[in-house]
Amino acid sequence: MSCCKGGTVHHGEAAGREDTMHGINVYITRPANNVTPKGIIVFISDAFGWKFINSRLLADKYAAKGQFLVLLPDFMNGNEMSTAMIPVLNQFETPASLLTTIFIKPLLAVRIAINGIPFALKNLFRHAAIADFIRALRASEPLFETKDLKIGVVGFCWGGTHAIRLAHDDPRTQVRRHGSQATSGDPAPLVECAFAAHPSMLRFPGDVEKVALPLSVVVGDLDSQLSEENAWKMKEILEVKKKGDHEVDIIAGAKHGFALRLNPDNENEVANAELAEQQAINFLTKWVT
Repeated sequence: MSCCKGGTVHHGEAAGREDTMHGINVYITRPANNVTPKGIIVFISDAFGWKFINSRLLADKYAAKGQFLVLLPDFMNGNEMSTAMIPVLNQFETPASLLTTIFIKPLLAVRIAINGIPFALKNLFRHAAIADFIRALRASEPLFETKDLKIGVVGFCWGGTHAIRLAHDDPRTQVRRHGSQATSGDPAPLVECAFAAHPSMLRFPGDVEKVALPLSVVVGDLDSQLSEENAWKMKEILEVKKKGDHEVDIIAGAKHGFALRLNPDNENEVANAELAEQQAINFLTKWVT
């Protein structure tokens, strides 16, 4: 199934809290010591949803290092993939003996399909809800004192494609900002910028060619969801053809999910994930401060 790849579940205690915002459950994390955030980052999760500890710990890093208010909403409305599927996916993806390949892997494939197909069907049309949530953030009184609220979006795997689509800046999604904002008069884009890590279920090249707002993408050259050839085509479209405020980083040796589901005991995976994390923070700092 698209977006369903394995990895490692991390350990740690998330620093934020859960709340309800604009009718959606949200994990909220912010800078320490009551520092006023520089802006809001909406974190769109991978297939494992808003409760996935990996996503919450990474959201905490964005809040601490970038000094952002980070919101990780339940855009899947409780229909995320279970993290219990991660070891099953790992076993399915690992090269095995001929007997295991013949007799065990078909059973694993069935189990993956039983879990993956409902996930895909239930979350097929979530983009409107994502846009509505961000629109509500724009139109409401800001969550902290500011005269120019800036919002960025980050997305991983399933969420990466939604982040790219938010960078299309469809005029139908634009909104008048809250009256307290200096730019509240004319309709404005939902977000200032978007960052996408190893997007899955991407309509290529259409989703890329429609990009209008600043977009940063990181992908591995071994990504099973976006071929290396298409990754380089994406880089050409965004950095050369459009000549806008876009960037695409293609990391050698990195696989799908590397920015979020890395193995913390693997030095190469840790290094690649840190590259993606720093790319995101640098890009967000440029556009959301």
